Amino acid sequence: MVANKRWTLTIFAAFLLCLGCSWALLQPPYGISDEPAHAIKALATSNGQLRGPQSVGQFGYNSMEYQVPSAYSSIWHFTCYSGDVKATPVCAPPFPNGVEEIGVTSTAAEYPPAYYAIVGAFGWINPGQTGLFLMRMATVILFSFFITLSAKLLINNGYAHRLGTLLICATPTVLSFSGAVNPFSPEVGASILYWTSGLLLLKSPTSKSSGLIASVYIGAFFFGTIRPASFLWILISMSAILLVSPDFRALVSTFRKRTNSLHFLMSSALGVLASISWYLFGMQTRNLGGGSPAGGELLDNMMTSFHQTPSYLRQIFGFFGWTTFYAPTPVMFLLLLALLFLFFCNRRYRKAEIIGLICLLAFLFAGPAVFEGARAAGSGFGFQGRYLIPVAVGLPIVLTVGGQKINKNLFLTAAIPVLAITSHLISLSHVAKRFLVGLDGPFFWPSEIEWSGFGGEMAILLSIGMTLVTGLLVVVNQVLQTVEAEAI
Repeated sequence: MVANKRWTLTIFAAFLLCLGCSWALLQPPYGISDEPAHAIKALATSNGQLRGPQSVGQFGYNSMEYQVPSAYSSIWHFTCYSGDVKATPVCAPPFPNGVEEIGVTSTAAEYPPAYYAIVGAFGWINPGQTGLFLMRMATVILFSFFITLSAKLLINNGYAHRLGTLLICATPTVLSFSGAVNPFSPEVGASILYWTSGLLLLKSPTSKSSGLIASVYIGAFFFGTIRPASFLWILISMSAILLVSPDFRALVSTFRKRTNSLHFLMSSALGVLASISWYLFGMQTRNLGGGSPAGGELLDNMMTSFHQTPSYLRQIFGFFGWTTFYAPTPVMFLLLLALLFLFFCNRRYRKAEIIGLICLLAFLFAGPAVFEGARAAGSGFGFQGRYLIPVAVGLPIVLTVGGQKINKNLFLTAAIPVLAITSHLISLSHVAKRFLVGLDGPFFWPSEIEWSGFGGEMAILLSIGMTLVTGLLVVVNQVLQTVEAEAI
């Protein structure tokens, strides 16, 4: 059984790495939202430059100037193709080389340094396109670490057949950002670890589990230190976890005991404290971005944001490039179907779990209107649906570890990883077609590739091939794990 658990975790981790590597190879340099700003910030932070001269950067946002290799100075490398999904990156100039340090601005200057300190050093190894790819791969590994650790917790706590849940949480939008220099996917990975470990801890409030305790501290800390103002998402997530927890009524009595409930509260407080400390003392402007001119009345702004709800929800499932194109419609359908199957895999949910799920759904629909409407007068509209994902991941995770009895329907449980992995492969192929031949190119795009990606055509095709193979192995393993779990 131990070997079986190791094999389950190994092939799942291999699939994540292959999938992330494929995204890193096929997306062009600076071809994902805000990658230039985050790459410059990462290079500077890893080189000890925490602050720099104030200036006005991309799109008129506040920025700082850092000294980085000149190879990374062409921050507008993406402009010739980003607005046209039929155009490929062949129109872009060659990615420059150069190790001499020059001043380059970054609009991500006031983001917390944790993520950037980890990945930025790889960009100095071989400045240029290779260095950018190495930073991307460092992001892939960091993101995969959080998801793999979450998978290990599920396996060790009797949910080895439910790893498909993590592939519902980490939607194609998240995987796209995992193949870029951007802190978004590690933030989501940390939030998944926080939700998974927190719910499992509170499900067994008095049992000893050093792995769960360590994981909830790791998840909460990185959840709070990767992106600005994460304390809002932690507080919302913490409230939802406590709401659905079977130990909720006993929380008052835990402050004098080293129970799992107390560890959950302490880890959450650590994440909130780390996040709010940076927000108050590390950020001078508190500028979290905005996409249109500021102004307007509060209620009018809230209604404007609420009318964008369908777009926000769609962006959760697949939103690529510089916010220019979505995943095919079947991707959202497959992931929603997998979520529905996950719900019906359990026969009975407690009242608190039902209330918690309803509250999470209400937040997904109303949250953007409240938060965006409240700040739009000061900083304009700039919300994206992907910002909801660190909280939205709670839905499938609650459905996985919640409920009182597993349904004996093998089809429902076995179909979940099939649906989730299929949605990821469709998205990967869709984005590959867009960048390699253009969306109006041939259906069988590998035959007429125009742009050869980071490492050439063979590197992309080999990586995608490995993704297919490891994905198939994950599906087969999950089906076998489901049969074994239902037989018990």
